[in-house]
Amino acid sequence: MKIMLDTNVLFSGLIYGGKVAPVVVEYVNKHYDLYLPSYAIDELNEVVCEKKPHKADEINDILAKLSYTLLQTPKKNPKQYLDMRDPKDIPILRTAVIHKIDILITGDKDFDNIDKTIVQKPRIMNMSAFADEYMKGVRIYDTINPNPNMER
Repeated sequence: MKIMLDTNVLFSGLIYGGKVAPVVVEYVNKHYDLYLPSYAIDELNEVVCEKKPHKADEINDILAKLSYTLLQTPKKNPKQYLDMRDPKDIPILRTAVIHKIDILITGDKDFDNIDKTIVQKPRIMNMSAFADEYMKGVRIYDTINPNPNMER
């Protein structure tokens, strides 16, 4: 199954920490085909420089520990996507659609309002919904931090 992670999942899972995100990122990385859009990598670098500047030099090392396919984000966005509230979400969704991603995991509530008649695939899920459906038996809240370099 092809799974793509949104920027906020990458930030929460790899840089910030939290309880669910690091475990979801690690689980997807180990059990599924992980895909990351070039746009999300660029956006991750921007967010880290803004919110955790002391971690900026570590991003490439952290990403290198993941096994993923890098997807080029398209430059143009068709009109049917332009009604999204946040224009930064359009490249993420377009990348997922073009590359026939099965599941896009995001923490962005703007994706909840996607017209399912326009976008049937990917299936858009938040981290908790993904964990509930695909990670049965994994005790998320009791899991030790999977990334020892991640600050809490």
